[in-house]
Amino acid sequence: MATTAINLNSINLDMLCPRDSAKLDFTKALDEYFSLAKQLRVNIDGCFNLTHLEVLLLSKLNAEFLVNQSKAIRYFAKLENIKLTMLLCSK
Repeated sequence: MATTAINLNSINLDMLCPRDSAKLDFTKALDEYFSLAKQLRVNIDGCFNLTHLEVLLLSKLNAEFLVNQSKAIRYFAKLENIKLTMLLCSK
């Protein structure tokens, strides 16, 4: 049985378009994405798009990793879960 791996870092969130049947789940994932940014105190005022926000999130996670590795790993897992949900709800 073959296993396929997905590199979620290569997903361009700005290019995703939700399927009609999954718009609610996609919107919930997007809300979680912004909620995570708020939890990490990311300044979203200057964000151009979701990819820019992801770069800012990852920067905060790197800084958090130096202080509290277990907390940073939980945040990173949450970020990856949100991105996977958005991908699975897309066309």
